[in-house]
Amino acid sequence: MKRFLSILLSVLMVVSVLAIVASCSGNETDTTTAATTAETTTAKQDNTTKQTDVVTTVTEKVTTTAETTTEKTTTTAETTTETTKQTTAETTTEETTTTAEETTTTAAVTTTAKLVETTTLPVFARFDFGTDTYAAAEGLTSHDYLTEVLIYDDSALMINFEKDYWDIWTVSPYDPESVTFENGSLKNMRFGVVFNDLVTFDFDDDIVHGWGSWERYPYAEPTEKTAWHGTHQYMQVRMVNDTTNNIWGIRYINTGDGTYYTTEVIGNLYLQGGEPESATDYRRTCEKSKEWRVYTYDLMMVGGIASGRGWSAVSGKDGKIDDGVDNYYDQVQMSLAKGWVGGSNISWQPKKGFTGLEFNFFGGVYTYAYDENSDWDDATKKAWETAQEHLKLACDTRANIVAGMNVKVDYIIFGCSPEQCDEYKSYMEQDA
Repeated sequence: MKRFLSILLSVLMVVSVLAIVASCSGNETDTTTAATTAETTTAKQDNTTKQTDVVTTVTEKVTTTAETTTEKTTTTAETTTETTKQTTAETTTEETTTTAEETTTTAAVTTTAKLVETTTLPVFARFDFGTDTYAAAEGLTSHDYLTEVLIYDDSALMINFEKDYWDIWTVSPYDPESVTFENGSLKNMRFGVVFNDLVTFDFDDDIVHGWGSWERYPYAEPTEKTAWHGTHQYMQVRMVNDTTNNIWGIRYINTGDGTYYTTEVIGNLYLQGGEPESATDYRRTCEKSKEWRVYTYDLMMVGGIASGRGWSAVSGKDGKIDDGVDNYYDQVQMSLAKGWVGGSNISWQPKKGFTGLEFNFFGGVYTYAYDENSDWDDATKKAWETAQEHLKLACDTRANIVAGMNVKVDYIIFGCSPEQCDEYKSYMEQDA
């Protein structure tokens, strides 16, 4: 019996061991399956993420090109369509705006440059004074020409012809009784350095006065309808003014006129004393100087007062003077405000040439003489006489002339802009 029980117990132990082994084998299989499943799931998630990245990249590329977007919008239809619209709209607007601005600017610059290049006159350098000058070397003038056409009164002036300038002296004082009149105009100025004939000699250039670039510039900005002139608006002078006189003047003959008319005069060429700073500041005198200086004058502006016309002309029979301007300071201010300049035969007849010039280096000139007009009433005559007195103060400084005054003149040139004039350099300037 005991032996039977021992055998039974042994059998039960074997069965138990087998059961335990079987149990362990089942757990091992389940764990492996779970791990495998986890790895598979992770791999799928990684694949999904990578695929999403690829789609995103494609979407970004698509938004740049409209055609590609249409073909490949299936993956993210809403996002892609929305992005494409925004990107396309912004890009198109920016490109169109930029192109329009650049085109306009380029056209304006191109047009202006073309006009300047093809229609601006060269500097007129006939009056480069001296026996050996830069202008003569360039075929623009000659000393023989200048002295042949020169006229001056040797009882009033003495001229020494130096190598690169003219040295000019007064040998008598100004005598108003020596001035003669003809048809209301001063005929004999006595102290003028005169060139009555500028066109009979064989030089290619002429002085053509008018606006240097666009009409009214720089007093008014040019518009699409503004006419282009490109003529000689500016005069530049290099000189020494060893006198106390601050204003000198010019008379001129326009093409076809044949004589110095009353409105063909410039009397407000200011020297080292500067220009007036108020309506009652006439700047008639200055300190003497032995220094060479360059002065640039706008002929449109300085031609408007000394003729006695322009802003101060009598406007009909009502006794009124146009705007009441009878001084240089107010004329400048009014011109800047109105975008126009006072009247003279420079502004009234632009694009004409100077065929004769009279340089009065020792005094400003005022040539308009009062013309008795029976149609004017007493008030008009009185108003005009008052204006004349103011204009003489503003323009005419011949009373300052005494014997022994001295100026030295290197050159007088005419150009379309101050910058163009500045480009011209005499031998003296080149050697400085």
